[in-house]
Amino acid sequence: MRINLAGRVAKVHLEKYQPLLPLIEAVINSLHAIEDSKVTAPMIQIAAHHERGMKLGDEADRLAPIDSFTIEDNGIGFTDENQQSFETSDSAYKRDRGGKGIGRLLWLRAFDRAEIESTYGYGRMMKRMFTFALPDGVDSVPATPTDATERKTTVRLIGFKDPWRDTAPRHLDKIGITIIEQCFLFFLRSNRPPIALSDGFETIDLNQEFDSRFLGTARTHEFAFKGHKFRLSCFRMRSNFGKHELVFTADSREVLVYALGKVLPNLQASLVAEDGVPFWYFAVLQADYLDSNVNPERTSFSIPARREDSDLYPDPTLVELRDYCAQLVATDLAPFTAQLEEVKSQRLENYVCSVQPKYRPFLSRYRQEALAELAPNSSDREMDDVLHRLKSRKEEQTRKEARECLDASTSSDSEEHAAKVRELLSRIGDFELSALAEYVVHRRLVLDLFAQALEKRGNSHAYSLESVVHDLVFPMRTTSEDSAYNKQNLWIIDERLTFHSFLASDKSLKSINVLENDSASRPDILIFDRPFVFGDVDLPLTSILIIEFKRPLRESYDEDPVTQVYRLVREIREGKLKDSQGRLLRPASNQIPAYCYVIADLTEPLEIRLQNMGATRTPDNMGYYGFNPTLSAYYEVISYSKVLSDARKRNRVLFDKLGLP
Repeated sequence: MRINLAGRVAKVHLEKYQPLLPLIEAVINSLHAIEDSKVTAPMIQIAAHHERGMKLGDEADRLAPIDSFTIEDNGIGFTDENQQSFETSDSAYKRDRGGKGIGRLLWLRAFDRAEIESTYGYGRMMKRMFTFALPDGVDSVPATPTDATERKTTVRLIGFKDPWRDTAPRHLDKIGITIIEQCFLFFLRSNRPPIALSDGFETIDLNQEFDSRFLGTARTHEFAFKGHKFRLSCFRMRSNFGKHELVFTADSREVLVYALGKVLPNLQASLVAEDGVPFWYFAVLQADYLDSNVNPERTSFSIPARREDSDLYPDPTLVELRDYCAQLVATDLAPFTAQLEEVKSQRLENYVCSVQPKYRPFLSRYRQEALAELAPNSSDREMDDVLHRLKSRKEEQTRKEARECLDASTSSDSEEHAAKVRELLSRIGDFELSALAEYVVHRRLVLDLFAQALEKRGNSHAYSLESVVHDLVFPMRTTSEDSAYNKQNLWIIDERLTFHSFLASDKSLKSINVLENDSASRPDILIFDRPFVFGDVDLPLTSILIIEFKRPLRESYDEDPVTQVYRLVREIREGKLKDSQGRLLRPASNQIPAYCYVIADLTEPLEIRLQNMGATRTPDNMGYYGFNPTLSAYYEVISYSKVLSDARKRNRVLFDKLGLP
């Protein structure tokens, strides 16, 4: 059978963010060759060659892209068996070591060619030299005798291709760290060979580099999960390692890396050991299950990431394994994160008490889960995001469980069923209390904004326009049909105003679709009301309510506010009223009552007008009221201070219950 090598190489999957994977395959081959030779003085040397097209000096040349690599070892070499395996596509020669037989194909995926020179043998030394390149690769390379006395195999990976050439690190230390991370388990061995990495400017001893970062083994967990056995080896790395990681391996090589700081928020910075030395945690997961499900390039697993990706998948998903391992790590590190938990818990408590008391009922049940998702240095915004997401998840989970409980046999009278119902009701109660608390906080904020709108602007003597206050109570130029319920704050004036059948805000009478009227007058807020009962009875209109706002501390009026609202009452009654379907509404009588609220500061000119028309002063001296029997109209003129003061008094008990100042 002939193999189309170019087509086979084109199918090899190599992400651009894994540019050093071909180099790693060559290093692993050298490690295996050392193992097979049992040489007493092993060595591996890796050289990175920068592009030297321009002579810009040493510093500039050190920043030039890597063009090629050379890997040398004194292992067993390209013996007949190894050469035959090399020339066989997808060879199974090293399957017991996790070999997939495609490592050399990765060479041709990312490089123009590989040049191999190998001297091997015991006593009688032999030598092989060949170039491995597309389109034909290599076939039947003979061995020739050589006078050399020592074994040495050299692999040169030449002509780094884009995009891997562009994404490959150029600094020697970054290349070294990548090799250590990818071959971490090899570096843990006691009989590891010396490995040197150089680039013509400096040389790094990778064993020393590993030792400088490795602090020691922390703990090993062996566990079974869904019928498979796993081994989680955990290590402490010195502070220069730079991150907490969970690594899924296959065949002793790194395949998938999770940043533990994203799973366990407490691990977003280094921790401090018992002796005061900072460290990072490095956890390595191994299992036959992972070995047998890794792809040929060892870049991913054929395992669903989440359960929803494959509902019928019976084995552990990647996220399930990640979360299980993360909990083991969290348990290991609990002594080192305990202080972080205390600080975080106190910050969360202060935030909920002073900024977002709406979460207090909810948090009493789910505090630990909230803390588990918070980073120690979370901002107020981040704490709110975490609490909001957690609350949404728990509400959805509770609704789902409630539906399942309802779908179960309603005749069940078991104690277990009754206990489940009680527990669900308790949780639902927490969410309802949180929703109520959120609404109370909303009211407090609205009143604060209302008070702010009544203050002077800067150093001037001007006050806010009445439109600012108006918008707070109900959005201008809208009706109750196109403005969301939660946008209105009529409760500021009177709690009863919240419930109405139709409301128009700053709309001309002729533009209101429930009124046939040619008047261009624009009441600030016009409310029609009728009782709601069950049945098909066409109920008559029972009242009209008008609210008129005046600019704070306004001194002069062309038309006093009470006369203005009387005029509006007449104009409204002269029109024909319709419901939302366009049907004419019958008034309960020709004199249905009108209730008129004028919100204005009681300046001296206004008070004189009110007193002249016989208005009655309220007992607290903060307003006037009266009744016009001819128009069947009751009116109140209320100062802004009274509106704000009364609203605060009505809501004071709610604010006190939440600890709001």
